[in-house]
Amino acid sequence: MKKVIFVMLVLASCAPLFARQLGSAAGRDKYKPEVLVTYKETFTAEDIRQISEKYGPGADDRDSAISMLERGYGMKRLRESSSGVVFVCYGVGVTAAVETAADALKKEPIVEHAQPNYLFYALYISAASGPIDPAYQQHTGYKPPGSMPASSWEQWGLWQTRVDRAYGAGLIESNGASSNEVVVAVLDTGITSNHEDLIGVTMTGKNFINPFLSPDDDDTEGGHGTHCSGIIAANTGNLSAGNPTGMAGVAYANVSWTTRTRIMPVKVLDSSGAGDDAAIAEAIIWAADSGAKVINMSFGGTSADNILQQACAYASQKGCLLVAAAGNDGFDTNYPAAYASVMSVAATELLTDGYGRTTDAKAYFSSHGKIDVAAPGVAILSTANNYDPEGNSTNCKYSSWNGTSFAAPLVSGLAALIWMKYPGYTAERVRDVIEQTADDAGDAGYDEKFGWGRINAYRALTLDKKSASTGGLPVKTYNWPNPFSPEDDYFTNIVFIPETASDTQVLIYDAGGDPVWEKTAAKSDVTAGVNNTVRWDGKDKEGREVANGVYFYIVKTDGGKYGKNKIVVLY
Repeated sequence: MKKVIFVMLVLASCAPLFARQLGSAAGRDKYKPEVLVTYKETFTAEDIRQISEKYGPGADDRDSAISMLERGYGMKRLRESSSGVVFVCYGVGVTAAVETAADALKKEPIVEHAQPNYLFYALYISAASGPIDPAYQQHTGYKPPGSMPASSWEQWGLWQTRVDRAYGAGLIESNGASSNEVVVAVLDTGITSNHEDLIGVTMTGKNFINPFLSPDDDDTEGGHGTHCSGIIAANTGNLSAGNPTGMAGVAYANVSWTTRTRIMPVKVLDSSGAGDDAAIAEAIIWAADSGAKVINMSFGGTSADNILQQACAYASQKGCLLVAAAGNDGFDTNYPAAYASVMSVAATELLTDGYGRTTDAKAYFSSHGKIDVAAPGVAILSTANNYDPEGNSTNCKYSSWNGTSFAAPLVSGLAALIWMKYPGYTAERVRDVIEQTADDAGDAGYDEKFGWGRINAYRALTLDKKSASTGGLPVKTYNWPNPFSPEDDYFTNIVFIPETASDTQVLIYDAGGDPVWEKTAAKSDVTAGVNNTVRWDGKDKEGREVANGVYFYIVKTDGGKYGKNKIVVLY
């Protein structure tokens, strides 16, 4: 008996320490206002005499000695265990008295052991530090990097982009003085609005494939538009039949919050995932006119189109932030992502070395060239449309897919988060925050695979911008198309975004460092904080076509600020 009691004591004493190490019991009560007492198996006559002498006459057997001790301490018997480890639980009134009572009881002649009634906590991260949604709680952010393959972290993208830190820091308030609703238009195959994680998230939309039908998701592959919508703003912290359900969205407001994100379903792709310029251009304009702040476009094509380009420019001028997938062919950035008015998003995957250190890598399929930022695009879990082409089940509620299609919604969700916190920001300001708070990946500064880097939600919401010494450059610049063919493309667009308007010089050098071409944009033609464009036709200062190869350019302002990048010329 004594051995069993000793083991119980050691475990009870150490368990709160284990809980603190795992982060779940810190700051909580260690025990209840109760003590657990184990009495000796046999009382001697001397034990009983001492109790009677200390607490009054009348104790002549085991039971009467225990009753006399209880009266002496004023303890109330709450419950007891009569098998296994035998103990009695007593209430002692207030928590502050617990340790004093336990220490005193240990000295009593009939007591084998006394201790506080320690509290234990389930070892999960509570809703205060992250959503209760099972797909989020199961893995995201709370498994040591390298402890399991990235593909088994059901929402690993939220950990990699530091959305989990934003959750835990409470950077978005659940309610406020006034409602702040950010509308994200998802131009796609439609949305399954009655999905358990999308109920209350969607709003009235429009079907541009068949205007007489609702914008429901009829994608036969499982719900491309529904998948993108869940990534952006799945109903987070929600319950089904009283239990936590599903996944967490990037724009993580619960539908009960007054500050939240709503999804506007805009069907522009048919059941096979195909759409056309006319419907898409019309939809972009409609979404911009209907109150969308963000327009997510997880589709692309290889042909530049003036109608689509004008529609994107129209929405941008209306104050929308347009976000598009870069493409999955591994070559040049697709359209509409290649347009200057659109944020182009590349896909990353996670590489883990033998020491558990993680590194962002470009997904093998992700297009490159005109890239603005990157986001996870491999094994991205999200909502599905319940469609089963075999007709065997309607239980296909969630699925994991790869593609830049699912990197783009992570950026759209982050844009919505920023607007939730800073409703007065312009689209250009939101775009600047996302780009300049991204974690540098690939080559230092801007590069054609990752753009300005892999997005970082926590830094974006705390406005922790990069400085020049940490990879950021005072003048953002990129060019498209890249690679550039003077014969097929006629010219490449060199885009720069200065902090202030000033005379700006663009200088192009060959691989040997010799100057090839230059042009100066006058201050009167330069606008601060937005995209400014200088075109190069692939000819040198003498008007001769340059050869195939890599060319470097520098953008300099008269204030001493600069940006730099490279152009690949390929006939």
